[in-house]
Amino acid sequence: MQELRIENDNTGFDKPAVVRNVSDMLSSAFKHVPKIIKSNLNLIIIMSIAALVLAGVMDYVVNYFWAETISRKIQEIAGSGTGTSTELLRMALKGLKKLGLAYAYFIVVLPGVLICLYYMYYSYIKKSDAFSEMPLRSFFKYVVMSVVNTYVLMIAVLLVLMIPILIIVGIIAAFSLIPIIGPIIGALFQIALQLVSMVFQYIFMAIISQATILSVFRKIYPIRCIKLSCLIPFKACGNKKGGFFGGNLWRLVLANFLSGLIFNLGGIFVALILFLIGFLIPDKSVFAYLSTGLIFAVMFLIMLLICAYSFSLQTAYTIENLYFGNYPYLEEIKNASAE
Repeated sequence: MQELRIENDNTGFDKPAVVRNVSDMLSSAFKHVPKIIKSNLNLIIIMSIAALVLAGVMDYVVNYFWAETISRKIQEIAGSGTGTSTELLRMALKGLKKLGLAYAYFIVVLPGVLICLYYMYYSYIKKSDAFSEMPLRSFFKYVVMSVVNTYVLMIAVLLVLMIPILIIVGIIAAFSLIPIIGPIIGALFQIALQLVSMVFQYIFMAIISQATILSVFRKIYPIRCIKLSCLIPFKACGNKKGGFFGGNLWRLVLANFLSGLIFNLGGIFVALILFLIGFLIPDKSVFAYLSTGLIFAVMFLIMLLICAYSFSLQTAYTIENLYFGNYPYLEEIKNASAE
């Protein structure tokens, strides 16, 4: 067995790429993050500076035009008292305002951020040895088809997911009609539904995440993307068995779970910092605007690192399946491009 190798800055993802377990998969994917960052360093610096300036400017504009309106709303919620608890409530609401505005700013600039992220993905895929013989789309078509394929795949997954959810909800409704024990059984079914939903969330994430990589190939439109996205996790690959209980699917599920856990913990940490800034720092001050911009830029960089790692993880997994899976993915992709 051999892991993803990094021999120089011009190979991108190497081929073949076989990993033994989840730990190898995570560490192999992590090796490519510095290369992705290094190969797009100028773009990342420009994006970080732009994020800092834009967040500071948007914070200033909001406070210039709507500061009194927001303050009045906070006053209405907190009341007109002067006690310590009332003052703490006002400060807490001010902190929540800073947190909410920061995420609103992020949503405003998200389209531009996504374009830059797709460019980083595309440029790294294009120079990868693993894809050197594959027919690739242009960057613009890749962005469009990645969005389209992902959206259609999500709709298809939701339609499939609704079937077991409706069945479980029907069972809960039926048992709720039984006197005395009905509510208890219904509550147990609701807990089971939550657990099942969490499991299926990561299973479907393993399927949906294939679209980001597969969309780079020519003639991979929604129907074929759905087909290949479902085949890759459920088919055998190397010594990993296929099927629902096979190791090929569940190692990606586990890897996505661990990555998602780290991402969520990082998000909570950033949210706490934003809340404290809003709680402690006066709104109308240069430092407040600069701190918002700085935290916004840091939040952007953290998101960029997480996205680069998730992309590297997913691509490493897809490459391994393309070259070692028991289904002729490479032949189908090449034949599709010739149609």
